[in-house]
Amino acid sequence: GISASAVGQAARSGSATVGFKANPAAARPTLTHFALAFLARQGLVQGWVQQNHDGLPQKAGCPQHVINEIHGSWFDPGNPVVKYSGSLHERAYPWMRQEAETADLVLVLGTSLGGLNADQVATNAAHRSLRGGALGTVCINLQQTPQDGLMTLRLFGKSDDVLKL
Repeated sequence: GISASAVGQAARSGSATVGFKANPAAARPTLTHFALAFLARQGLVQGWVQQNHDGLPQKAGCPQHVINEIHGSWFDPGNPVVKYSGSLHERAYPWMRQEAETADLVLVLGTSLGGLNADQVATNAAHRSLRGGALGTVCINLQQTPQDGLMTLRLFGKSDDVLKL
């Protein structure tokens, strides 16, 4: 994901340690975090479905009311971290479902779209775009995903490199 270069790679099993930082709380936001936070402050990002727990969107200046930390947060005692095999928080899931049903344009940045609940935000907007009901979904990622064929625009690369353009 977009935090992998800052915090380290994490797989669903929690056993992957590629690039893992001993103190993830000291991680700094990436260019992607700063770009999205800027867009959010300008009112151009209405929702950020955050699957990481790292607080990097907030560190980049993204307004908290925009961020739905669906798997919890290391920095919010009221939103404890949920394991990938666990249930999403009572407040996070309905908010994410609302985003899935109403988002006009979704940016997928660095996630594998590998079957988690949050995938519906991207796939629903992509399906609506096929009927003219949304702009669709843009995916910027290094690897292929099972949903690549649905994307309105698909770019292979690191989000930091693409957003520099």
